[in-house]
Amino acid sequence: MLWLLVCLLGAGEAELIVTVIDPSGQSVPFDIEPIPNGERVTYIPDCPGIFKVNATYGGINVPGNIDNFTCCYGITSYCTCMS
Repeated sequence: MLWLLVCLLGAGEAELIVTVIDPSGQSVPFDIEPIPNGERVTYIPDCPGIFKVNATYGGINVPGNIDNFTCCYGITSYCTCMS
């Protein structure tokens, strides 16, 4: 399982929109749960390759958002982030 933490401290009220796309262009299911000062997005890569992740808050890209990550053999311990 991989996760993305989105800090919303002082951000005000807006909608968080997240997309996770697998190497074949299909949407990957994910969960969003509230945490102190933000949200945690969790998802499970089910195949190797480059995944695309995007998070916006109020229509603005989340600062520090990781655009892509590579997952080898579908095992999350072998995933690396790319910018």
